[in-house]
Amino acid sequence: MRLITEVGIQDKIIKALQEAKVRNLKVKEIVLSRDEWDELRNVGSRQLVAKAHFAPPLGSVGIWNGYPITLEEDLEY
Repeated sequence: MRLITEVGIQDKIIKALQEAKVRNLKVKEIVLSRDEWDELRNVGSRQLVAKAHFAPPLGSVGIWNGYPITLEEDLEY
């Protein structure tokens, strides 16, 4: 078994969510770059997509622990 020691995208998401909680912010969605989304899908996080028993909100590409994931490139500014 190989240990993954580098900080992966899941760790970055968890850290960001913890920071939001400390600041008392409500997180509505997680915005990722295309590369980050690909990394999340490839890190054995297939269950993240499988967890989406329901259709993700319009424009999102998937669900991570109940949070809709939107690609940065799909955001309207």
